[in-house]
Amino acid sequence: MVQLHPAPGQRDAFCRSRTDELTGLLEDGDFVKKLQIFQAEYAKLNQQLEEPVTLSIGYATGAAANEEELRKMIQLVDNYLYQAKRQGKNQVVGAEKK
Repeated sequence: MVQLHPAPGQRDAFCRSRTDELTGLLEDGDFVKKLQIFQAEYAKLNQQLEEPVTLSIGYATGAAANEEELRKMIQLVDNYLYQAKRQGKNQVVGAEKK
């Protein structure tokens, strides 16, 4: 993974995990609001491209108490991502832990 550093004062981080995929680790907060902001920025950027690109998102919320739980959460998110792609791309699939 290649880490894309967060902005100063931010603890959210994104890593390039595959050629065309990013993995994001977001600090506690309003996930839905962050997702809406991200989708709005994506839509603005996509309007500027000659050939629009698709965006599929897999997500899960919650806290990992140890490295094993973190690995399981990342695998869950990866599964949701591929489910979104199978559903026709430009989809958001995931679950929030209550």
